[in-house]
Amino acid sequence: MTLISTDGKEFCFLDPGYSPEKFKLPERKGRVDTSRAPFLYCDIEVMDGEVTTKPYPKYHLFSPKR
Repeated sequence: MTLISTDGKEFCFLDPGYSPEKFKLPERKGRVDTSRAPFLYCDIEVMDGEVTTKPYPKYHLFSPKR
């Protein structure tokens, strides 16, 4: 996945494995806003919960130099 942006409450991301059915599975239903696909949105807590079991950094956020 590629995180595109955040407003401090939710992430906008792209998922190379996205399909309309992927987020209709019972364990994923209602966790991701797919109404603007391929740009997907979810609460930061949702994304954080999905990656807490990994032993390496969860994610990195970059911003352009100003």
